[in-house]
Amino acid sequence: MTHLRDRGATIDDSSEESLRRDLLSEQIVVLSEGEIEDYIPDTDVAAASGKDLAVVQRILASHGKRSSGFTALFGTGKPQYAMTLANQ
Repeated sequence: MTHLRDRGATIDDSSEESLRRDLLSEQIVVLSEGEIEDYIPDTDVAAASGKDLAVVQRILASHGKRSSGFTALFGTGKPQYAMTLANQ
């Protein structure tokens, strides 16, 4: 945040809500919970992976972290499956 403040940004870090709001005003998005994969619907994952929805749900449920399930489904790392999802 020092960098942002040095650039003249007003960042109120007295609460999570104010910090999230001020970072968003600087075009920095902070997720409220979990990882970005938690926000992608299973139906979209099924469409992007080419796998049946039931298979997708079973694989995702068998992994502790949803991102680990994505890695198993797509057989790639985060940058690669992010591009696959973005191109849907």
